[in-house]
Amino acid sequence: MRGATVADAMTGDVISVRPETPLREVADLLARHGVRAVPVVTPKGTLVGVVPEGRVSVAELDAELDAEETELVPAARHRRTWWQAPRGPVAGDRMSIPATTIEPGASLVDATRRLSARGVARLWVVDEVGRLVGVLTRRDLLRSSLRPDEAVRADVADEVLGRILGARPGTVTVTVSEGVVTLTGRLQWRSDVELAVWLTRALPGVVDVVNQLGCLYVDPPAARRETRALRDRLR
Repeated sequence: MRGATVADAMTGDVISVRPETPLREVADLLARHGVRAVPVVTPKGTLVGVVPEGRVSVAELDAELDAEETELVPAARHRRTWWQAPRGPVAGDRMSIPATTIEPGASLVDATRRLSARGVARLWVVDEVGRLVGVLTRRDLLRSSLRPDEAVRADVADEVLGRILGARPGTVTVTVSEGVVTLTGRLQWRSDVELAVWLTRALPGVVDVVNQLGCLYVDPPAARRETRALRDRLR
């Protein structure tokens, strides 16, 4: 049983720029695509930074270009060839580093926590060698969890607690609010509590789990090994 991952919810088609991309082109991309930040990558696709919308000012770009033109004498302006054009600001000058990233295989629960902890609106998704493969926004997370709370509650009560763990009705109270599941009550074994939380977190539409469960008994070592084996089979 596998919970939803970043790869399931992310947007894979991401516009990007190179460090040497003129900042005016970055501004055009931001406006044309209606995005608030553009990732900066190397020719091999490695993420090296991000240019946020707040660091791109069209008025400032115009002023800088005008200043460079003014510094050139008239004769030099007429003789200038393409390789002598004024450089102007580029993406590498204004990018923020390091970018806040996450791996495609990370769970959406981990992604939600990282977004909250870092106070950012998006996570850039990179593979094991740092290449950009997508972006995950708060909107993506919301879209991935658009299941009615009652449907999520029914899955927890019927599938996890009832069919898999065999808990008696009324033993555990399940409440769901905006995808956050709260489990309150008492199960027989500690391993039952661990499995209840783990299996609930893996259900579609679950953003997080608040564990308020207690247990009557602590499992012997052999039972704990069986629990770990069961979790491995369900992954």
